[in-house]
Amino acid sequence: MDEYDDIDWLAATWEIKAASLLAVLAGLLRAAVGFQLLFLVRLVGAWWWVPYAMLILGGLTFVVGAISGRGRRWANLLNVFLIGVLLAGGVFWEIYAVSHGLMSLLSVLSVLAALPALIMAGISIPPALRVHDARKRLLE
Repeated sequence: MDEYDDIDWLAATWEIKAASLLAVLAGLLRAAVGFQLLFLVRLVGAWWWVPYAMLILGGLTFVVGAISGRGRRWANLLNVFLIGVLLAGGVFWEIYAVSHGLMSLLSVLSVLAALPALIMAGISIPPALRVHDARKRLLE
């Protein structure tokens, strides 16, 4: 393979960019749900930590999602994990909250945004690996 072929693979593909944007949106929405819970609802007992966990997980997903848009392999792999945790935790929280009479459209939207983000994060792994390999070959 000619070394100039690798230059074409250095740019992030549309899959990587779409996964990055969806991850940023999902993280932003989950952090907003954390703010909403923190300031509008008083959680007592064993659930006091939930808004803080949502803020941290949403913020971390936001930051890693933004970094993954540059085609970094570690960021894309971490993105899949974080969005998976975001989706699983969001579904669990929605079931718990609705069963206890707490309904929030923002919380539902954050779960709905995490599903396509997880799908696109999985789709963006092979292009991110190609970008990583091209960068590695050009550094040699």
